[in-house]
Amino acid sequence: MNGHWVYFNIIYTIVRPKNSGLKISTQISRYAMSSSVRDARPSSDYFEVKDTATSGRGVFALKDIKQGTPLLSTSTIAASAIYKNYQKEVCAQCFAYNRGVLWKVRDNARGVVFCSEICRDTWTTSMPAVCLRAREEVQKLLQRKQKLWDDEIHDLASPSAEAVEEAWTLAEEKAQLIRAARSPSASVTPTKTQLKAVRQAQAIRPEPDTIWFLLDAAIESIRQSDMITLTADLAADTQPYVNEEDLKFHIEAYLVLLAVVPTELLPHVQQSLMRIVQSRTTHNSFGLRSLDEGDEPGTAGSECFGFGVWPGASYWNHSCDPNVQKQRSGRTWKFWTRRDIASGEELCISYLGGDERDMSTPDRLEKLKRVWGFACGCSRCGLDPCNGESHTVPGYAHAAVSMSMHSTGKDQTVSTYDKPVSRRSGTVLVEELVRLKWIYLHDISLEIFTYRRHIWALYIQAAVGYDGVDLLLRLESIAVVHIFLI
Repeated sequence: MNGHWVYFNIIYTIVRPKNSGLKISTQISRYAMSSSVRDARPSSDYFEVKDTATSGRGVFALKDIKQGTPLLSTSTIAASAIYKNYQKEVCAQCFAYNRGVLWKVRDNARGVVFCSEICRDTWTTSMPAVCLRAREEVQKLLQRKQKLWDDEIHDLASPSAEAVEEAWTLAEEKAQLIRAARSPSASVTPTKTQLKAVRQAQAIRPEPDTIWFLLDAAIESIRQSDMITLTADLAADTQPYVNEEDLKFHIEAYLVLLAVVPTELLPHVQQSLMRIVQSRTTHNSFGLRSLDEGDEPGTAGSECFGFGVWPGASYWNHSCDPNVQKQRSGRTWKFWTRRDIASGEELCISYLGGDERDMSTPDRLEKLKRVWGFACGCSRCGLDPCNGESHTVPGYAHAAVSMSMHSTGKDQTVSTYDKPVSRRSGTVLVEELVRLKWIYLHDISLEIFTYRRHIWALYIQAAVGYDGVDLLLRLESIAVVHIFLI
């Protein structure tokens, strides 16, 4: 699935540095193909995970299932992070949030708070001692290196694969110097170059959300020995960094962790782990929200205070008319059927957290493409929001474009666009043209440019040829035509 969500808020590849790419790449392939991974995928008497023709892997019913049937409950987390602005308001154990109230049970040395002493004791006793010390060291560094961070994302240009590899290769050279300097072997004296690399890393001001997330990934790899295997099996994003700055945040956090965590933890702070987890976060993370899919339309969580990756919960595909409901209870995600399900039917959740109930079709399509990177082909997106007739939205062809969330790459199936465009009122067409033009201008992906232009042309023809359409619509159409022809 896609997550982060965001984005989730998003800290968001597969490792292929020049000197170790073959080894790590082979390791990832072994993870994806091992029988232990297949056995670890969620399954039950009700459903199975299998490949689909156009949407990667999906979850399918093995039998008829009644409405309200529990399907899955999972609390296994690969990594999670609470955003820095909420760290005094969200319980580190159960993620409880009480409308901005500051929790009074605190562990200031490790930068966490709790809703109760029970949660504090549970969290502390479940954490290996070396991990507690690691959190203390990171917290001390963050307190010394306080900095005002800009939460706005101004640049959405993802770095190229070559730039990512080059950056991580250079980072690994520094990492090796740090490891050598901090080697527990008493018989080896660190060189000046090695000690300098440690000092330089300790002088970095790491982005808090990123370093806490990556530290949590390292901690979970200790607490759950098969976690990297489970995580590597999820859909990988080939461009998991939002921009150059995001890539820089991850590299800096990696080097800082190597420079400050207890030496016993160093074997678990690996570039491969950092990148595997991050590349799976974009498509598979769940946002931690103040309300998770409220019962009434419009009550989905208005505040997102963090995110996490639950591997077992990440195989559902998306539908804007989901037949599976999800709800988080503490650290556990629960899934159950919203209606009766027929044997063989795909089981889908909504990635929009309930917001899809109040969103128009163009708004849903735009958000799914912008945040999760795929064009929705569900049944609801193939219906005209005004009269229920089938139509195709520019750049988002119903049942024509499917971008996999569980495949090893971006599977795409592009068909010809010969479906008729529904006739609508001039007012609705004006509004839709404005929204869709905004989508086109702000879409950073060029993958669907060629056939988007063709579909746009169909809409424009329908608009300018509409009887009784006023001058505003004609001018808007002409402006859109100009944009597409330059």
